[in-house]
Amino acid sequence: KGPVVQIKDLKNEVDVNEDTDPGVAWDGPFGVMVDRLSASASEIFAGAIQDYGRGIIFGTQTYGKGTVQSSIKMDDIVNPSILQRLAALVGKNGVATKPANNQPQLGLINLTMAKFYRVNGSSTQHKGVMPDINFPSLYPLDKIGEDTEKSALPWDTVNKSNYVPVADLSQTRAELVKLHDQRMASSLDYKTLQQDLADLKKREGENFVSLNEVKLKKERDSLEAKSLTKTNMLRSSRGLPPVKKGDKIKKEE
Repeated sequence: KGPVVQIKDLKNEVDVNEDTDPGVAWDGPFGVMVDRLSASASEIFAGAIQDYGRGIIFGTQTYGKGTVQSSIKMDDIVNPSILQRLAALVGKNGVATKPANNQPQLGLINLTMAKFYRVNGSSTQHKGVMPDINFPSLYPLDKIGEDTEKSALPWDTVNKSNYVPVADLSQTRAELVKLHDQRMASSLDYKTLQQDLADLKKREGENFVSLNEVKLKKERDSLEAKSLTKTNMLRSSRGLPPVKKGDKIKKEE
């Protein structure tokens, strides 16, 4: 049990949310996988696991969504007489259009009211959670995430909570990173994934498409041939027979 997340409100007052249950659901080796779309509650969880030294975080930098929003009914904060005037302006022939409850409705507005902070004092806003072991990202980090938004609230810190880490995983982390790098250096699957990501990024940078039918077919055939070659290379590394264009690959393969 202990602090899990800190919340700082508009008055700069910090509230600490704690887990009061001393029970342990799992006491074995533990890892958390995240990616660029991991946001909000998942970042709080991953950050707590990392801060307490309870497990290793795998993946990519997370989204960085560390703000708290509240939905406010505009009808509750706008003077009723102003509501009637606004309704008259948009009603037919100056007559206010009213819903069944006889009150104009202006809808809701979402306002940011607070920010989340890890127990070590670091905000999950903007920066997110950095993994202990990095994986390639299928999502472009320069296009998705709070740090890609010009108006996003910045990263900052508060005082750390009164928490006690359960372990120091720095040595374990270093050993795992070394083993990961060695394994990936000789992994055909990993190299293929890296090439696929590079090809995807290259295609995203193209801002035109040829309308020449012959050229389009040539490009399509080239991509299909490249994909088939890649598939058979991976199948060969697994001791599987090659396939031809149009062959159906069994699900278990």
